[in-house]
Amino acid sequence: MIFKNLFSKPEPCPNPKSIFVGLMGGVGDLVLAAPSVAALKHKFPDADICFGVGESIFYTTIKNDPNIDRFETPFLYNVWKPRERRKIERQKISKFDRVILLDNPTREWWKEKKHLIDIYAEKCGVHLETRRPIMYLNDEDKVQGTELLDQAGFEYGDKLVVLCPEVR
Repeated sequence: MIFKNLFSKPEPCPNPKSIFVGLMGGVGDLVLAAPSVAALKHKFPDADICFGVGESIFYTTIKNDPNIDRFETPFLYNVWKPRERRKIERQKISKFDRVILLDNPTREWWKEKKHLIDIYAEKCGVHLETRRPIMYLNDEDKVQGTELLDQAGFEYGDKLVVLCPEVR
């Protein structure tokens, strides 16, 4: 019984008042996680959602998400070490009703042939109405974006295709 309590994963609270979501992924991973966080907030509107994320560009990517009540940054751990992952889960479950680590515990997660957006939804236990990444911008971001598009000669309603090389 002691072994089971120490090493088994606790059952998720059916009606959590506090939820910790952690993600050590890159910027693209955070954008792909946003729909699941929105669906999680919709499913549990009264729950306080705390999002654990790295510093600088990672935090900046999601800091405007209206579905996140607060952040833990920097949130860091070695996702590839199962022992460290369990330690983080135990630490967080003592403070939150539900803990969701979105990081994939193996380097071969892609072999399941599932898109990250679907993996995140599964881990959050939510159904996505639309499978589109979301990025929440603040007013300053919108002004700067509008200025850049105006300078380039684009008008409101023009269709754009954005290509971005993988930086890894």
